[in-house]
Amino acid sequence: MYDHYPTFDPNRDSALIGDGSPWDGFETNLRMVLNTYFLGLLGVAGIAAAVALLRVGDADSGIPLAALGLWFVHGAGLGFVTWVRPRRSGRHTRLRAIDDETVGVTFTYAGTTYYWTVMSLLLSAAGLLPIGVLGLIATGHPGEVALGVVFTLCGLFCLYAVYRLVRRAPGRLTLTPDSVFHRGFGTDCFVPWSQVTGVQGGVAGWAPMIVVTARDSGGVRTRHHGRRGREQEPALTIRAPWLGADPEVVYRTLRHYHRNPGDRAELSGEAGRERIEQQASCCADTAGRRAPLGAGPGSARTPPTAAPAADAAPTAA
Repeated sequence: MYDHYPTFDPNRDSALIGDGSPWDGFETNLRMVLNTYFLGLLGVAGIAAAVALLRVGDADSGIPLAALGLWFVHGAGLGFVTWVRPRRSGRHTRLRAIDDETVGVTFTYAGTTYYWTVMSLLLSAAGLLPIGVLGLIATGHPGEVALGVVFTLCGLFCLYAVYRLVRRAPGRLTLTPDSVFHRGFGTDCFVPWSQVTGVQGGVAGWAPMIVVTARDSGGVRTRHHGRRGREQEPALTIRAPWLGADPEVVYRTLRHYHRNPGDRAELSGEAGRERIEQQASCCADTAGRRAPLGAGPGSARTPPTAAPAADAAPTAA
């Protein structure tokens, strides 16, 4: 039924393309940007110094310095994808089934963000655990043993975080004709379209996010993995740095299908993907005429949390 996507109708879809971005005016935090670049410079300098030491045969100093330089570089990489460039330009959509075997259009999480996060944690563990073990086996002052316990626990926590990330990777957001499904790091959230009350854009931790609010009623399911608790409203939160696709495309897609129930059937086939591809092209053209999200340093006074933009009613062309 949806083998061929109809011609794009600006009269019908003006709300999808014509509305302003919820992050218009968003500026990256200057302090976080400067910290990111500073870490990168430290990493490059450390690696260069390590190479110089290794060339003269000082491996005892060169190898630890190289490891420290790599840690700084990966910390800078993580900061870059989180605060300097939180917006992706990829489209990263595919058709994929959720837990109940319903097929829907899926936005996957970005592999680059996984890489920088996992490698930063592994390098942290590689530095903390040896120091911790040395402290535990020390026969000197009890303070060394206590410090060893702290370092060991921190290193083990880093490994546990890697396990949690990798075990459920990749995260994804799937839109089916009947529901919205989100697989995050610790939860699986299933929200029927009938229970969705709004789609909003906001800012948290100096980075954009998308919030899908829902009624706290039957049909909304949240499965927690590795921790106890109950998900409170907002029911579903997606942080832009983790998305493999442009967050503005994801935001507009969610809003479109929330406000146009008649179009949801196409989410089970290629018609939904084609609509999103057209939408991504339009967003890319629009972005080229304005400053891209997180394009450069902004005011250090940018608040860590901003009120989300309201999900306004569609406007006629």
